[in-house]
Amino acid sequence: MRRGILAAVYAQCRDWLWGEVGSGALNHLIAERSMSREAIAQLGLGYYRSKDEVAAALKEQNYDLEVAEEVGVLTRKWEAYVTFPWHTALGQPLTVYGHCPTKPLPLKKNHRGWKGERDAAYRVWGKFSEAQKFEEPWVEPTIPNKYGVA
Repeated sequence: MRRGILAAVYAQCRDWLWGEVGSGALNHLIAERSMSREAIAQLGLGYYRSKDEVAAALKEQNYDLEVAEEVGVLTRKWEAYVTFPWHTALGQPLTVYGHCPTKPLPLKKNHRGWKGERDAAYRVWGKFSEAQKFEEPWVEPTIPNKYGVA
């Protein structure tokens, strides 16, 4: 039943993405995420219109809405999201991921933790001699001894 619910949601969201209601999300994927229509179709991407619309579509197909709630496909947080179906290695529905086209993606460079890592790397790099920078590039990280590797 769980996989059937996921498959039904995948199909409904796919229909919405390619219809008038999903045109903004489809344009976002093409213009802002540089995806081709072929790639979008092959990946089975969709558009989650609303919790109520998804519930209505599942109810029309005689799915148990309590089970759908447990599966996690009936939620307001997915509204207006582009959906990415996730399958098992055998092609069976597993879960669904999403991306909100109206929310800007966070940039790692703006994350406080990343700035600390970057600054630490700059300090280490600054201590290298010119010969070390070119003759011994530091492409592999050093694994701390606490992991049992010398």
